Amino acid sequence: MTEAINVTSDQVIACASLALVIGGALLAWLSGNLFKRLAGIIVAASGALVTASALAAPESLITSGAAVIFVELVIGGAVAVRLYEAYGSIEAAEVDSLDGREDLARPQDG
Repeated sequence: MTEAINVTSDQVIACASLALVIGGALLAWLSGNLFKRLAGIIVAASGALVTASALAAPESLITSGAAVIFVELVIGGAVAVRLYEAYGSIEAAEVDSLDGREDLARPQDG
């Protein structure tokens, strides 16, 4: 009375890549480190791209998605490095507190 579960490799790939999306989103959301947040965003975007591929998305969508992920990595890395150079930290809470102190130290025009 037990029935065999018929699972295809595409379904397994889709489920695994969906787990990547969820894991990457959680990493980006919960991490205080800017580089870890960037890594989480890249993992989530890559998981979404693999999910789209497993669901037979058009090749143009996969190619443009890969390009967007690469641009996101390059720009996000450059911003994170610039923040580290400016504030001496890559922890989001420290950058926020240092940025708040600079706003208070500047005279307001008006």
